Amino acid sequence: MIFRPAALLLGLSMAGLVPAMATPPSSPVDACKMIDPVAVASAARAWFGVPVTLAKDSAPGPRAGSCSFTTDSPQHIDITIFYAPSANPAMYGLDQSPPPNETPVSGVGDRAVFDQDANPANRYKTENLAILKGSAVLVLSLTLDQKLAFVAKEKLADFAARQLAPKM
Repeated sequence: MIFRPAALLLGLSMAGLVPAMATPPSSPVDACKMIDPVAVASAARAWFGVPVTLAKDSAPGPRAGSCSFTTDSPQHIDITIFYAPSANPAMYGLDQSPPPNETPVSGVGDRAVFDQDANPANRYKTENLAILKGSAVLVLSLTLDQKLAFVAKEKLADFAARQLAPKM
């Protein structure tokens, strides 16, 4: 399963629409509370070698939310966090062995998988790190200009382990 931002948003939206076994949180899930914007800007500077000014966009929801940090200068970078504090791991492919295009990642949560897609026919390429910790699922998704180099999965895992997993 490739974790595409559109599919994730649909999945997270469905998580808010489909009745769940667990009681929904009393307040909307705000994924932006999971991360310090300064840490995101610092990581982007380290990963891409240039200082960037990132615009933040929050999309809280009743059972899941997303938080995006984007810029188009000097090139397109979109760093998005999808977070569901109580989710069905099967919706994210985290309940099975990963298919050949995904790589298990150790040291982040109870289980994590990484994938990337650089189809040259697309304007942008993506890479995603999906993390399961307890019943919570978090996906760190990067959508990048094709000209930018991918961020090594080890760097994404390290960022997630330090900045995101402790708050799950």
